[in-house]
Amino acid sequence: PRPTMPGPRGAETKGGGAAFSAGQPPRRPGGGPGGSAASSPLRAAAKEDDRGPEVIAVEKQMRGMMDQPPAARKKMLKELMVEYHPDKNSQPYAKEVFQYINNAKGWFL
Repeated sequence: PRPTMPGPRGAETKGGGAAFSAGQPPRRPGGGPGGSAASSPLRAAAKEDDRGPEVIAVEKQMRGMMDQPPAARKKMLKELMVEYHPDKNSQPYAKEVFQYINNAKGWFL
């Protein structure tokens, strides 16, 4: 005879001990039904307010270059990355600006 294998964890109990509730989707790790808590528009606006004035100035500079050809934007991106690289710029905001520039590659290039 074959030994019997126990069922899924919590399957033996009735009520709140079951791993999954019938008819309800599994919970997502962010609290709400939309996934992470940072996906809400309110949180996105609050996140933007945390940026320093240097980051906002660089963003305006980059957005002003959007009508330029890709080669000019690529050159500007490289110049900004060198200017704000934490190893070359000892200002306290250099790391934050550099990270913003690096993350903006997707929409800028």
